[in-house]
Amino acid sequence: MTAIASAAGATPALLAAHDLHVSFDGRHGRVHAVRGVSLRVHPGEVLAVVGESGSGKSTLARALMGMVPVRQGTLALGGEPVPLSASARSLAQRRQVGMVFQDSAAAFDPRFTIERILREPIELLARDAQRRQSAAAAPTALLDAVGLSANVLSRRPHELSGGQRQRVGIARALAGEPQLLICDEAVSALDVSVQAQILNLLVDLQNERGLALLFITHDLSVVSYIADRIAVMYHGELMETGEVHQVLDRPAHAYTRELLAAGL
Repeated sequence: MTAIASAAGATPALLAAHDLHVSFDGRHGRVHAVRGVSLRVHPGEVLAVVGESGSGKSTLARALMGMVPVRQGTLALGGEPVPLSASARSLAQRRQVGMVFQDSAAAFDPRFTIERILREPIELLARDAQRRQSAAAAPTALLDAVGLSANVLSRRPHELSGGQRQRVGIARALAGEPQLLICDEAVSALDVSVQAQILNLLVDLQNERGLALLFITHDLSVVSYIADRIAVMYHGELMETGEVHQVLDRPAHAYTRELLAAGL
């Protein structure tokens, strides 16, 4: 199959989604959470997906990760088609994308130590037996990458602060050495000062590792700080996409103007 080229036509998009549809059975009938969404994330860029609560942002993130059933659409990584379900993806495909969740406390098994939380994805995503054998030292290296010391390895999630837990969440997302991180409201549950620290960490990791980020948020001040491009969602649909300064300074869609006027 022909590679899916980027908008520039020269290099394939790192992630390209086309016409994604996700729906669920709700109490009052069928709920269409994602309606025909198409987007691209290019190597090394930050695409922010914004919208109010219930706009479909988090469902979109889970659809891209293969965590929810997609009724219709296609997905490609590095120009190559990939299955819509995570369980059907190859090890190499699963290694390409990591995810950072909003609620770091709920994302971890409270019975596990931080060492076990980090070692499990390392072993699952290991490319070969040699990497699995070297996994013992890898949790320490991951913690170092996110600014935590090895003394947290023996602790459990409830013994850490919210900011520390989110750093562990980022470390876990890095376990497969991904090219793309999907961050689902990764700072919204944190205090303002801790938000800034986590945002700076993500920017540093992006620069050091050449990562691309798909950053889901409802906070436009965060978008202006971290993102290159912005995609605005409303009722499961993309209203507009463009460079951050263009969309924030000259919004083309009435819904985007409402978000800006509301100070979202």
